[in-house]
Amino acid sequence: MDDLKDQADIVEMIDQRNFASIWVRDVPLFDPNFGDAGQVFDPFVYLAYLAARTKNVSLATGSAIFTLRHPMDLAKSASSIDVLSGGRLILGIASGDRAIEFPAYGIDANHRDVRFRETVEFFRNFIQHPRPSIQSSLGQVKGVEMLPKPATGDIPLIVTRSSQQSDGWIAENSDGWLTLSGSNSRCIWSPEALRKNRLLA
Repeated sequence: MDDLKDQADIVEMIDQRNFASIWVRDVPLFDPNFGDAGQVFDPFVYLAYLAARTKNVSLATGSAIFTLRHPMDLAKSASSIDVLSGGRLILGIASGDRAIEFPAYGIDANHRDVRFRETVEFFRNFIQHPRPSIQSSLGQVKGVEMLPKPATGDIPLIVTRSSQQSDGWIAENSDGWLTLSGSNSRCIWSPEALRKNRLLA
Protein backbone atom coordinates (compact mmCIF):
# COMPACT_ATOMS: atom_id res chain seq x y z
CA MET A 1 0.00 0.00 0.00
CA ASP A 2 2.90 2.38 0.62
CA ASP A 3 3.74 2.18 -3.08
CA LEU A 4 0.27 3.51 -3.92
CA LYS A 5 -0.09 6.38 -1.45
CA ASP A 6 1.19 9.05 -3.88
CA GLN A 7 -0.26 7.50 -7.03
CA ALA A 8 -3.25 9.87 -7.27
CA ASP A 9 -0.88 12.87 -7.02
CA ILE A 10 1.10 11.44 -9.94
CA VAL A 11 -2.11 10.98 -11.93
CA GLU A 12 -2.99 14.62 -11.25
CA MET A 13 0.43 15.68 -12.63
CA ILE A 14 -0.10 13.43 -15.67
CA ASP A 15 -3.42 15.17 -16.31
CA GLN A 16 -1.79 18.61 -16.12
CA ARG A 17 0.90 17.51 -18.59
CA ASN A 18 -1.68 16.44 -21.20
CA PHE A 19 -1.08 12.69 -21.19
CA ALA A 20 -3.77 10.87 -23.16
CA SER A 21 -4.88 8.27 -20.59
CA ILE A 22 -4.29 6.44 -17.35
CA TRP A 23 -5.08 2.75 -16.91
CA VAL A 24 -6.07 0.79 -13.81
CA ARG A 25 -6.38 -2.96 -13.38
CA ASP A 26 -9.17 -5.21 -12.16
CA VAL A 27 -7.69 -7.81 -9.80
CA PRO A 28 -10.38 -9.00 -7.36
CA LEU A 29 -8.16 -11.42 -5.41
CA PHE A 30 -4.46 -11.41 -4.67
CA ASP A 31 -2.97 -14.79 -5.56
CA PRO A 32 0.65 -14.92 -4.31
CA ASN A 33 1.35 -17.62 -6.91
CA PHE A 34 0.32 -15.29 -9.75
CA GLY A 35 2.77 -12.55 -8.85
CA ASP A 36 1.00 -9.21 -8.49
CA ALA A 37 -2.05 -7.59 -6.92
CA GLY A 38 -2.76 -4.94 -9.54
CA GLN A 39 -3.29 -1.48 -8.09
CA VAL A 40 -5.26 -3.07 -5.16
CA PHE A 41 -8.33 -0.80 -5.30
CA ASP A 42 -11.57 -1.70 -7.06
CA PRO A 43 -11.08 -0.16 -10.53
CA PHE A 44 -14.46 1.59 -10.66
CA VAL A 45 -14.17 3.13 -7.21
CA TYR A 46 -10.61 4.21 -7.96
CA LEU A 47 -11.50 5.68 -11.36
CA ALA A 48 -14.33 7.68 -9.75
CA TYR A 49 -11.80 9.05 -7.27
CA LEU A 50 -9.34 9.87 -10.08
CA ALA A 51 -12.13 11.47 -12.14
CA ALA A 52 -12.67 13.94 -9.30
CA ARG A 53 -8.95 14.82 -9.28
CA THR A 54 -8.47 15.22 -13.05
CA LYS A 55 -10.01 17.22 -15.88
CA ASN A 56 -8.74 15.94 -19.24
CA VAL A 57 -7.03 12.56 -19.13
CA SER A 58 -9.00 9.53 -20.34
CA LEU A 59 -9.75 7.04 -17.57
CA ALA A 60 -9.33 3.40 -18.63
CA THR A 61 -9.55 -0.09 -17.23
CA GLY A 62 -6.87 -2.48 -18.34
CA SER A 63 -8.87 -4.61 -18.07
CA ALA A 64 -12.25 -5.02 -16.38
CA ILE A 65 -12.90 -8.75 -16.01
CA PHE A 66 -16.30 -8.99 -17.70
CA THR A 67 -16.76 -12.67 -16.87
CA LEU A 68 -16.59 -12.06 -13.11
CA ARG A 69 -19.02 -9.13 -12.90
CA HIS A 70 -22.69 -8.89 -13.71
CA PRO A 71 -23.37 -6.71 -16.77
CA MET A 72 -25.97 -4.57 -14.95
CA ASP A 73 -23.43 -3.68 -12.25
CA LEU A 74 -20.78 -3.05 -14.91
CA ALA A 75 -23.17 -0.79 -16.83
CA LYS A 76 -24.22 1.21 -13.76
CA SER A 77 -20.64 1.72 -12.53
CA ALA A 78 -19.21 2.49 -15.96
CA SER A 79 -21.98 4.89 -16.98
CA SER A 80 -21.81 6.72 -13.65
CA ILE A 81 -18.06 7.26 -13.99
CA ASP A 82 -18.45 8.26 -17.63
CA VAL A 83 -21.03 10.94 -16.78
CA LEU A 84 -19.17 12.20 -13.70
CA SER A 85 -15.93 12.46 -15.69
CA GLY A 86 -17.49 14.20 -18.69
CA GLY A 87 -17.27 11.21 -21.03
CA ARG A 88 -13.68 10.20 -20.33
CA LEU A 89 -14.11 6.46 -19.60
CA ILE A 90 -12.63 3.73 -21.80
CA LEU A 91 -13.20 0.11 -20.83
CA GLY A 92 -10.46 -2.35 -21.56
CA ILE A 93 -12.23 -5.69 -21.06
CA ALA A 94 -11.06 -9.28 -20.60
CA SER A 95 -12.32 -12.76 -19.83
CA GLY A 96 -9.87 -13.27 -16.95
CA ASP A 97 -6.72 -15.32 -16.54
CA ARG A 98 -6.36 -15.96 -12.80
CA ALA A 99 -7.67 -19.47 -12.22
CA ILE A 100 -8.26 -18.93 -8.50
CA GLU A 101 -10.89 -16.23 -9.09
CA PHE A 102 -13.42 -18.31 -11.02
CA PRO A 103 -14.35 -20.82 -8.29
CA ALA A 104 -14.44 -17.97 -5.76
CA TYR A 105 -17.21 -16.38 -7.87
CA GLY A 106 -18.89 -19.73 -8.56
CA ILE A 107 -18.14 -19.41 -12.28
CA ASP A 108 -16.86 -22.20 -14.52
CA ALA A 109 -13.61 -20.99 -16.08
CA ASN A 110 -14.09 -23.43 -18.95
CA HIS A 111 -17.14 -21.45 -20.11
CA ARG A 112 -15.70 -17.97 -19.72
CA ASP A 113 -15.66 -17.49 -23.49
CA VAL A 114 -19.46 -17.77 -23.66
CA ARG A 115 -20.01 -15.72 -20.50
CA PHE A 116 -17.73 -12.98 -21.86
CA ARG A 117 -19.74 -12.72 -25.10
CA GLU A 118 -23.04 -12.72 -23.21
CA THR A 119 -21.79 -10.03 -20.82
CA VAL A 120 -20.64 -7.77 -23.66
CA GLU A 121 -24.00 -8.14 -25.46
CA PHE A 122 -26.02 -7.52 -22.27
CA PHE A 123 -23.82 -4.53 -21.32
CA ARG A 124 -24.14 -2.90 -24.77
CA ASN A 125 -27.93 -3.34 -24.87
CA PHE A 126 -28.32 -2.06 -21.33
CA ILE A 127 -26.38 1.19 -21.82
CA GLN A 128 -27.42 1.98 -25.40
CA HIS A 129 -31.20 1.47 -25.38
CA PRO A 130 -33.76 3.46 -23.38
CA ARG A 131 -35.85 0.41 -22.37
CA PRO A 132 -33.99 -2.68 -23.50
CA SER A 133 -35.59 -6.07 -23.83
CA ILE A 134 -32.93 -8.58 -22.80
CA GLN A 135 -33.30 -12.36 -22.57
CA SER A 136 -30.00 -13.85 -21.41
CA SER A 137 -28.67 -16.57 -19.16
CA LEU A 138 -27.36 -13.63 -17.10
CA GLY A 139 -30.82 -12.15 -16.56
CA GLN A 140 -34.03 -10.88 -18.12
CA VAL A 141 -34.83 -7.18 -18.46
CA LYS A 142 -38.01 -5.58 -19.81
CA GLY A 143 -39.78 -2.26 -19.30
CA VAL A 144 -37.06 -0.60 -17.19
CA GLU A 145 -34.21 1.78 -17.89
CA MET A 146 -30.69 2.03 -16.50
CA LEU A 147 -29.70 5.58 -15.55
CA PRO A 148 -27.51 7.46 -16.10
CA LYS A 149 -26.75 6.75 -19.73
CA PRO A 150 -23.13 7.31 -20.83
CA ALA A 151 -22.21 10.92 -21.58
CA THR A 152 -21.83 10.27 -25.33
CA GLY A 153 -24.39 7.45 -25.58
CA ASP A 154 -21.83 4.65 -25.47
CA ILE A 155 -18.59 3.59 -23.79
CA PRO A 156 -15.67 2.30 -25.89
CA LEU A 157 -14.86 -1.39 -25.26
CA ILE A 158 -11.32 -2.57 -26.00
CA VAL A 159 -10.78 -6.34 -25.85
CA THR A 160 -7.53 -7.40 -24.17
CA ARG A 161 -5.60 -10.23 -25.80
CA SER A 162 -8.13 -12.63 -27.31
CA SER A 163 -10.36 -13.00 -24.23
CA GLN A 164 -11.11 -16.46 -25.63
CA GLN A 165 -12.70 -14.91 -28.75
CA SER A 166 -12.05 -15.14 -32.48
CA ASP A 167 -10.52 -12.23 -34.37
CA GLY A 168 -13.81 -11.88 -36.27
CA TRP A 169 -15.86 -11.61 -33.09
CA ILE A 170 -13.48 -8.97 -31.69
CA ALA A 171 -13.65 -6.95 -34.93
CA GLU A 172 -17.47 -7.11 -34.95
CA ASN A 173 -18.17 -6.48 -31.26
CA SER A 174 -15.48 -4.17 -29.87
CA ASP A 175 -14.12 -0.70 -30.47
CA GLY A 176 -10.50 -1.74 -30.19
CA TRP A 177 -8.11 -4.57 -29.47
CA LEU A 178 -5.22 -4.42 -27.00
CA THR A 179 -2.73 -7.10 -27.95
CA LEU A 180 0.18 -8.21 -25.82
CA SER A 181 3.24 -9.89 -27.21
CA GLY A 182 6.18 -10.36 -24.87
CA SER A 183 7.08 -6.96 -23.48
CA ASN A 184 5.47 -5.10 -26.40
CA SER A 185 1.83 -4.10 -26.49
CA ARG A 186 -0.25 -2.21 -28.99
CA CYS A 187 -3.79 -0.99 -29.20
CA ILE A 188 -5.79 -1.26 -32.41
CA TRP A 189 -8.82 1.06 -32.60
CA SER A 190 -11.66 0.95 -35.09
CA PRO A 191 -12.06 4.16 -37.16
CA GLU A 192 -15.48 4.74 -35.54
CA ALA A 193 -13.99 4.56 -32.04
CA LEU A 194 -11.15 6.88 -33.02
CA ARG A 195 -13.63 9.46 -34.30
CA LYS A 196 -15.86 9.09 -31.23
CA ASN A 197 -12.93 9.64 -28.90
CA ARG A 198 -11.61 12.56 -30.96
CA LEU A 199 -8.44 10.68 -31.92
CA LEU A 200 -9.19 10.85 -35.65
CA ALA A 201 -10.66 13.76 -37.62
